[in-house]
Amino acid sequence: MRLVTTKYQLICNILFVMFWVLATYNFVTQEVAGREVPAVEQGVRVLAQGMIILLGLWTLRSRVDIIIIAVFCALTLVSTVWINHQSFLVWIDGLRLYVGFLFILPILRYLLADRQMRGWFIARMERNIYRFLWLQVPCILWQFSRYADLDLVGGSLGYMMSGAISNLIYLCSFYLMLRRWDQTKNYVHNLLSNWELLFLLLPSFLNETKVSLVFMLMYFFFLIPMDRKFIKRLVWLSPLMVIVMAGSVYLYISVVGGRS
Repeated sequence: MRLVTTKYQLICNILFVMFWVLATYNFVTQEVAGREVPAVEQGVRVLAQGMIILLGLWTLRSRVDIIIIAVFCALTLVSTVWINHQSFLVWIDGLRLYVGFLFILPILRYLLADRQMRGWFIARMERNIYRFLWLQVPCILWQFSRYADLDLVGGSLGYMMSGAISNLIYLCSFYLMLRRWDQTKNYVHNLLSNWELLFLLLPSFLNETKVSLVFMLMYFFFLIPMDRKFIKRLVWLSPLMVIVMAGSVYLYISVVGGRS
């Protein structure tokens, strides 16, 4: 058991180190250099892709994962080399774009399959997600104060990642809200008890990501428990959702300007 635990912890440590490197390196290099640094971006990305492949192969156990990876590689190889008459190296280079989708599944499957360690991994993951959300506050405020082009306000992910960071902010906050949701409390009480997760949504309005308005509405709608009292709760909470949505639109227009 000790060997399994050591392997488990090593994989966790590597995974979270990779997470923080990928979540911050662009912001650091861009703000220090004052511009994008393609060599650093490509080097870190290739290194991360290689590490994901190694971890994926190390944890690959499920027959389903093996079949998915094999079929994907076969189809892309045929379509690239035979149908489109490209070289083998072109296939290898293009394959790197899908490494995360292919090999993260066996890694997560391995980490979640261990019943004794699964709770430890999930708790650690949630702590890192929470810290990631808080990190976006100073990063986005800093970028917003410096750049007129709001597409550059991508938080710790760096330039031109405004859409990606807005997606992540809502996904991470919504996940944590669900995890902290107390069924013994009512809807409003739960929101007030986890006010910091709502506060952490505000940086998403400091970039020009219009989908944030849709995410905001979906966020509050899907927190409503979908049981026999769903319609009653929806009617009761509709005024609150309208107020929040109106405030979000006003905040967005105030920040972005114009009538977009």
